[in-house]
Amino acid sequence: MEIKNGKYYKLNKSLHRDIGYLFVFMTLIYSISGIAINHAKDWNPDFYVRKENVEIKLPKNVNEINENLILNELDRIGENFSYLMYDSPNSDKVKIYFKDGAIMCDLETGKAELERVTKRHLLFEMNWLHRNPGGVWTIVSDIFAVSLIFLSISGMFIMKGRNSLKRRGKWWVGAGFVATIFFMFIIMI
Repeated sequence: MEIKNGKYYKLNKSLHRDIGYLFVFMTLIYSISGIAINHAKDWNPDFYVRKENVEIKLPKNVNEINENLILNELDRIGENFSYLMYDSPNSDKVKIYFKDGAIMCDLETGKAELERVTKRHLLFEMNWLHRNPGGVWTIVSDIFAVSLIFLSISGMFIMKGRNSLKRRGKWWVGAGFVATIFFMFIIMI
């Protein structure tokens, strides 16, 4: 009995179809977040980051700065900050942290850069899943990965005739294999 005409062919086709349907949304999540994470050097895939210049009046000596002075300055510039803490990365700079952002102050000039961070809703959550938060999600993502392996292999045996793996398909599979190996060696060098 030839496999593509028999019950194994029908079973393969049915499993490929149904598992494919089951994982459509996970495939989309991993694909979209994968593109976003791949370009993390070009943009922040998790947050919108807005920057603006402000003027902060603090003493030039970092040792004279305290929390009360910082809170007064935050009130003076008129922003509703949820103050968290401050630190001094060096003797002429102070960084003020607040919920969803920070202000880096240059004590010599009084100039400061205010940075606000806002979550990119939906994309943030997709990226979080892509990075694997652990727990049950590890099991879910492993099942998804095994399913993708099955879909890759079973998909090669669905087409019949001139588009089958024996004919046209073998060239596409071969081209994909060669391209993957080629780029793997190019990147590793």
